[in-house]
Amino acid sequence: MKRKKGICDNETKVYNVYKKAQAIGYRTFVGCKELRMIVFPKSCTILTEKAILDCPQLNTLVFKSQELHGDRASTWDLTWQNVITGCPKLHDIYLFAEDPEKVDFGIFEDLENIGDITLLVPCFCAQKYRNYEVEYTNIYNHYDKKKEKSWQRFKRIEEFDPVDFFEEDL
Repeated sequence: MKRKKGICDNETKVYNVYKKAQAIGYRTFVGCKELRMIVFPKSCTILTEKAILDCPQLNTLVFKSQELHGDRASTWDLTWQNVITGCPKLHDIYLFAEDPEKVDFGIFEDLENIGDITLLVPCFCAQKYRNYEVEYTNIYNHYDKKKEKSWQRFKRIEEFDPVDFFEEDL
């Protein structure tokens, strides 16, 4: 019986996710040794925990949707698992979402090298990301709340023009 060829079985450097994909499942990109860039289409709005795992050469992620959410692989999980992990060379993340409120920061918060990664957002949106605050509530004392500017954990937040940069797929 011939085994079906997986995403990481060849030497693909850039992987364009299927244009109608809506979600990236558990361990979809695991152990992709040669993969350098993953481009997610506008339709893809959900990344499941451990969706991108142990891709040592991965340096760029591109998310073309206006919304992005994380999802658990199992409803029995008591702790959230990293969505993207084991990608030490990751240095650029492009988010086409103009509103930081529509992007679940939890997808990125456990990146091992978040302080070395540049977040690129559409023109005129960098300040929105820099100023966006997430409110956290203490689970033991609901009156104990704090606000954090989570997006500022990235090395830099810069702007790009989506039309110029990825014009062929828009």
